Formats: sequence, C-alpha cells, structure tokens
Amino acid sequence: MNEAQARRRVLEELRSAMSKWTAEPIPFDGCAIGQCDIHRAVFGVDPAAEWRGRYTTVRGMRRIMGKGGLPGCLARAARRLKWRRIKPADAKPGDVGIVIAPPGVAIVRLMRPGEWVGRNARGFSVLPTEAVRAAWSIL
Repeated sequence: MNEAQARRRVLEELRSAMSKWTAEPIPFDGCAIGQCDIHRAVFGVDPAAEWRGRYTTVRGMRRIMGKGGLPGCLARAARRLKWRRIKPADAKPGDVGIVIAPPGVAIVRLMRPGEWVGRNARGFSVLPTEAVRAAWSIL
C-alpha cells in the first residue's frame, strides 16, 4: 500500500475507534492503547508491544513504562518503528503526537490539519496543533 492509501486506512480506523470510544468506558491506559490499536490494525505492528499486557494497575503500568513514562515509551516505539520526529505543524493526517493534558500525558493522532484526536473519559477530544508537544511521522 502506498502512503496515501496507508493514511486513508489509518483515518478510517481512527473514525471507527472514535465511534466506539464514545460508548466504552476508558481504561487507565486507553489513550495510548487506543492509538496503538489503530496502528496495529493498519500495519500489523504494535507500537505498544514492549508493554501491552504486562500490567493490570496504574502502579504496574508506571513501573513497566519506567522513568520516562508514556513519552519515553512513545519515543522508544518511534525509534523501533523508524518513525521520524517532526514539528507538530508539519504533521500529515494519521501522524501521532503527544500532549500534556490534565490529568496527565496523552497520545493523539492528526485527523485533519489543526485537529488532533485523543481518547478521554468522555470519549475523545479534538485538540489544536498548539497543544501537541512532540510529533512523529508514521510513514
């Protein structure tokens, strides 16, 4: 599949996930796992492979993720998957980013220019590019 097809598939998976996110309660790791599920469905590779299923509590999650927390895990996954670090303003639909949002850190995905989507307790939020602290091109 070429880049345009891959980005289209990622956005289809994102829209599908968003419809489920509004109906399902969010687990404590929902923002990260939700975005990793999208990537795994399209590319067959799990960005969360190093920590998925290795914890059952928030304390366990923090222990597995280590000192760098979610940002560190995302950076390690990005290196493993050969994602390129980019400026959030240069992201294309489907690319991933990280935001600092109460009550913590969240992984988001660019749906369209200026609109990053992340899972939250009410379903999902759409955040502006200015809220994204770091971003990676997935292709």
